[in-house]
Amino acid sequence: MAPDSTTCFAIDIGNSGLRVAEIAPESECFGKRHRISWFQDAFSTSDATSPEHAEAMFQPGSTGWLDYLGSTLRLDESASSTTIFLASVRRDATQVLKEFCREHAIALIVLDHSMLQIDVDVDRPEQVGIDRLLAATAAHCLARLGFTAGAKEKPKGGYCIAVQAGSAVTVDLVRFNADTAQFQGGAIMPGIPMMLKMLGQGADQLPQIQSAGLVGKLTAPGKNTEAAMRAGACAAVAGGLKELVSKYRQDLAAEGEQFVPVIISGGDGRLLSTHLSEPVQTHPDLVLQGLVLFAKDYRAK
Repeated sequence: MAPDSTTCFAIDIGNSGLRVAEIAPESECFGKRHRISWFQDAFSTSDATSPEHAEAMFQPGSTGWLDYLGSTLRLDESASSTTIFLASVRRDATQVLKEFCREHAIALIVLDHSMLQIDVDVDRPEQVGIDRLLAATAAHCLARLGFTAGAKEKPKGGYCIAVQAGSAVTVDLVRFNADTAQFQGGAIMPGIPMMLKMLGQGADQLPQIQSAGLVGKLTAPGKNTEAAMRAGACAAVAGGLKELVSKYRQDLAAEGEQFVPVIISGGDGRLLSTHLSEPVQTHPDLVLQGLVLFAKDYRAK
């Protein structure tokens, strides 16, 4: 099929919701993102400047979200020329999407780690979230092309740090050269919304705070219980991220690597980036960008 005759979508199904965007693999870009949140995980990051927003909330195993999404994106029109590239960490939502695509004759490509052009140097590669691997793929491509702040020329090889700052925060190290990339593992910690939710659930007299991402500057001390919880959660996440980035860079500096950029995305990515030292670059969505890059290679075969 000719590259311009197919409408392509990238869908990233996560534990707290999903993101979807129409993509143009040949130009390596994606359009406006749409987001759906799951009822049972009703907490997510908030970023007033982000082009995405929670449009609706559904149970991940119901057909309601797919009906809504299909209507919004007109997935059922010209179905024979539609391809969906899917990264998912939820089996229930994936099954719903599979049945929809089968019913409407939509081509569905479900990614796993073995399909990506990145070596996964961890104990159990098959257990690494596909979202982390796609984010790492996108991050190293940006770093390799010299798109990161402070890069004076395109590096022939080196390291970068891929960060996703959402309901959870992942901080992963990637090694790359001109031809290959290697995911070297990383760290996973609760994001600000998850941390606030856990505080409310674990302490009898603390309130439940939903949908609360990092808002503006860190303000402490808090003058009431909610403000104190927000200050603590923001400080913990920002401090944890700074510590991890610092450790990666210090360890690599001992090996002679002086330029280790951070590429960060997610609802809290832009604001958390202000707590990190250069070189740092924010990106709208590393996972969707990774899906775009995969789609380009897939359609070129």
